[in-house]
Amino acid sequence: KSYRRVTFPFLFTLIFLLCNNLFAQKENNQWILGDDGNKHSLVNFNFGAPMSDSIVSTLSFFLTNASICDTAGQMLFYTNGHVIYNRNNDSLLNTSGINPGWATDYYSPYGMGIPQGAFIIPRPGHFGQYLVFYVSSEHVFLDNISCDEPVNLSYSIIDMSLDSGLGGIVNGSKNLIAIPDTLINGRITGVKHANGRDLWVVVHHYNDDGYYTLLVTPDTILGPFIQNIGTLHLFERYIMQSAFSPQGDKFVIGLTVNLQLLQNRVDLLDFDRCTGLFSNHRAINIPDTILLATGCSFSPNGRWLYVNTNANIYQYDTWNTTNINSTRLIIATWDTTILPYRDFFHQLLGPDGKIYVSNDKSENFLHYISEPDSQGLASNIILAGLLLDNLNCFDMPNAPNYALGALIGSGCDTITSVKSNSVFDLRFTAFPNPIINNSIITFNYQLPQNKAGTLKVFDLNGRQIFKRTLSQWSSIYREKLSLSSGLYFAKIESDNMESTIKFIVVE
Repeated sequence: KSYRRVTFPFLFTLIFLLCNNLFAQKENNQWILGDDGNKHSLVNFNFGAPMSDSIVSTLSFFLTNASICDTAGQMLFYTNGHVIYNRNNDSLLNTSGINPGWATDYYSPYGMGIPQGAFIIPRPGHFGQYLVFYVSSEHVFLDNISCDEPVNLSYSIIDMSLDSGLGGIVNGSKNLIAIPDTLINGRITGVKHANGRDLWVVVHHYNDDGYYTLLVTPDTILGPFIQNIGTLHLFERYIMQSAFSPQGDKFVIGLTVNLQLLQNRVDLLDFDRCTGLFSNHRAINIPDTILLATGCSFSPNGRWLYVNTNANIYQYDTWNTTNINSTRLIIATWDTTILPYRDFFHQLLGPDGKIYVSNDKSENFLHYISEPDSQGLASNIILAGLLLDNLNCFDMPNAPNYALGALIGSGCDTITSVKSNSVFDLRFTAFPNPIINNSIITFNYQLPQNKAGTLKVFDLNGRQIFKRTLSQWSSIYREKLSLSSGLYFAKIESDNMESTIKFIVVE
């Protein structure tokens, strides 16, 4: 027999590759797409280049699509917003009755018609458990407008040890309310905290400039916290996306600013993974006035922002600090001369570093941007480049960057207690501010774990004019205040800690 000597560098490289593969983050490595009856396309990235296969599943997709794999890239479960299916393409244990609401009844069984209406994350510190966030909507009358909007953000906890390893919703952990307030339709997304373990979940409040954030930790969900920044959302459309950059430091969202004129706006914001706060708002101008902005994503290096209408895909340079709109380039245009029509809808950065783009008509392909880290036409979009086994319309999974780690050197890149004064103080806010007299003010806050608190309001002379006890686990309090115009102070106290903020009352 002949033998080959294995050198140390080769052996070290082999061990490194095996270990890297063993612990690789592949939660987004399989996508289920399709609106062709019971036939769907399973797009698999586990072998490098994506491979499409055909599967049979009675779960139908419309706009809501979320799924997750284990760290080895094997499908665990997926949802269309009405129900959750396990890897055997059957109903997950205890999934019946999730996400109740008018929209659930209206769209069922054809798949929820809310873009990014569901969002799945691993539960920090609990191996084999996951949180599924979702919205339905109700007929509501808000600001003299009749509309269909979510009235809360809900979630369920899934444990993969249930049902002989197929998973199920934990008893008593279905349809828990995370945010009891009116929201825009969908666009639920999130990003890892700078400690690399916890996760931020982000949604937009209805008809204003408010962003709600939640911090998911091993022990609890902190928040909701609200911040007002960016463009006012005035009306509603059901077609737009939101996304974080792969590094988690930038955020983009499509918002409707004029329904009658079919005018949309795309907002770009910086994001602090330590504090969960947005900053540096930039309004992205879209020249198309009829075919609305729908999809958005970032390049792998986080520099290039891609935004598309049905007609065009645009590229913007986020590293431009003076006038980002001056960097706009068209990298693809809808070709109306050929069938099937090559138009555009939603985007998603794939595990292979390419950006995939769906259509707003039923077609058996996805477009993709082959070199998204390159400028302009060098980004090289391949129209109808990924063939699917079955027809797909609109559909694109909603997934964060599961592999994002700690932000080294950020000052919060290690696992620290959420009871610290700095986090507690930072998270006490009032909304709206200023507030009109005799209207409702909302206080958002974080209480120390298992501790009750006290909310007090003082006038400029230090006279206490309001006091309420806050129960443990609470994080939001609303009150209609009858106060004279002027400046006031609100103080929250709990567990030998306190934090004070100012708010203004106007007539």
